Amino acid sequence: MSLNFCPKCGFKLDENSTNCGECGLDLTTRIEKTNQNSSQEIQTDIYADFLERSLAWFIDIIIVLAIVIPLSIYVNFGLFYVYTNIYLFTIGFFYFWLFEILNKGQTLGRMVVKIRAVDEKTLKPTKPIRYFINNVTKPTPFLLFDLLLGIIANINSTGFVKKRLRFVQNITEIAIIKVKKL
Repeated sequence: MSLNFCPKCGFKLDENSTNCGECGLDLTTRIEKTNQNSSQEIQTDIYADFLERSLAWFIDIIIVLAIVIPLSIYVNFGLFYVYTNIYLFTIGFFYFWLFEILNKGQTLGRMVVKIRAVDEKTLKPTKPIRYFINNVTKPTPFLLFDLLLGIIANINSTGFVKKRLRFVQNITEIAIIKVKKL
């Protein structure tokens, strides 16, 4: 990306000019800064929004419940609620964790919505231990607490500072991004 006009004198610049032809102003630092700003603007557009993330989670929880409910009914031994909670956490946790490890940060719900969980610095799949920590609260009622703490931790007067919604994502440095369309 190049500048069209000199910021000092307003002279119309040739494409890829490094100095102003009128006043001689060095434009290289301004061009680099403009390029950095435009790439940052493009990057903010790659993060999944709350609705996309919620829809993916909802699809995933429906899948987990489709496994947990029949299992709880079949093997309840009179302790339906206890077993249901144990099954929900165990099956839900391993569902999220294993899919993210084996499928480059995507669960079935994220595949449908076309988003994935990645390392926020490299935007590539992250380490299994980070996915492990990131998924501890997902299949539990603590997810709501995690979400509320995350909103408080990641917001300022202009909106979200970071593209994270959950507090655990601050610890794991995981971001949810949109999958590029081919």
